[in-house]
Amino acid sequence: MNDEEIPMEREIPTAWIGLDELPVLYVNNLIATSEGDVIHLSIGTTQPPPIMGTPEERIEQVKNISFIPVKPVARTTVTLESLKQFVEILNEAVENSERIQSQKGQR
Repeated sequence: MNDEEIPMEREIPTAWIGLDELPVLYVNNLIATSEGDVIHLSIGTTQPPPIMGTPEERIEQVKNISFIPVKPVARTTVTLESLKQFVEILNEAVENSERIQSQKGQR
């Protein structure tokens, strides 16, 4: 076999190993900052603070809230090209989820 017959490039599939061993964490906050073609993603969770008592007490509690804390769950850095691929994957997931929800509503 000469050099012309040897494939120099080919796609090799990936396989996710140990994915089921990781915990599933709920997140509802995301910060993305960029430095050129590198994007830093910080992902976390917030919960509304408990507001209890009489209407007057509740109003006072809300007035005294200066911020709602975000508990960080993960930080990662990706390239711009990888982020574009992630956005495509997420858009597909949104479309699939909306289609399923729509089909459930038609039953």
